[in-house]
Amino acid sequence: MNYHSYTKTPRTSSEDVLYLWDDRTLYYTNKRLSPSGLTTSADMLVAYFDGHTHLADVANRCHSSRLLLIKAGHSLDFSKTNLQDNYSLAIIYLDPFRRDADLLCKFMKPISSRVFAYHCDENAIISSLKKITSGELNSQQARTTLNKIVRAGGGQIQSHSPVDSRIVRAVELLKRKANQNLTLEQLARAVHLSESRLCKLFKKEIGVPIRRYRMWHRLYICSVAYATGYSLLDSALLAGFSSQSHYTTVFRKLLGMSPSEVLRRDNILKAVADELTLERFINPAASSTALPLQ
Repeated sequence: MNYHSYTKTPRTSSEDVLYLWDDRTLYYTNKRLSPSGLTTSADMLVAYFDGHTHLADVANRCHSSRLLLIKAGHSLDFSKTNLQDNYSLAIIYLDPFRRDADLLCKFMKPISSRVFAYHCDENAIISSLKKITSGELNSQQARTTLNKIVRAGGGQIQSHSPVDSRIVRAVELLKRKANQNLTLEQLARAVHLSESRLCKLFKKEIGVPIRRYRMWHRLYICSVAYATGYSLLDSALLAGFSSQSHYTTVFRKLLGMSPSEVLRRDNILKAVADELTLERFINPAASSTALPLQ
């Protein structure tokens, strides 16, 4: 497995790439992925580099576009996409507090309440994503380019309904203490809410239940650790899973496919991040002292 921070390293044709920032993640692959029965756990922008996709949701409604914005909590089925065997796909997991998605959807056509397509600057966005995933840019340059993508269409960061500070803190605790398996009671006490109120407010602000968000973030910690050289078992334990089988079960449930489809032996996964972001992802305990449970 390979990890690169600021160096510009051209991507080989066999590599998948995982770009990591504290507020966004970009995953690139040129291999067919066919998750089915997937309910998204975060807002995501999906870009197909080599033509349009025909995407069916659980109601068998078909969406066709090169660029899709899919909001958290939407059920969909990628197994019915109609594309050639060899294609390139970029998935950007957006800001968990919905600011990115709220801005992007202003320049896209709603397909349903949670799916948007046909961005007015679709071709320019895909061109910028190709530049990122080619390996031409380092982590900071890629982040700057991604910021421009979010604002494509003339969008500006506008006043956004503030996210409840208690939910912001809850998200930070879930991210920084992922391997400590905080109970709902501990988390609620830390943010001064009852357990029932925390669950309702978290779903309202983030768009998915708190348990789903916790599991989704653990999958990312595991993937990053694996990409940087840990074994799959050690990666799973580092992310807070009780065992490798527990990790496999959650992976299949949340992503609609098995880990072997993504992390197979013939696949090379390269992680690209700055040192601070990488440390936060694979060693969440390192920053836990800044977030006491009180």
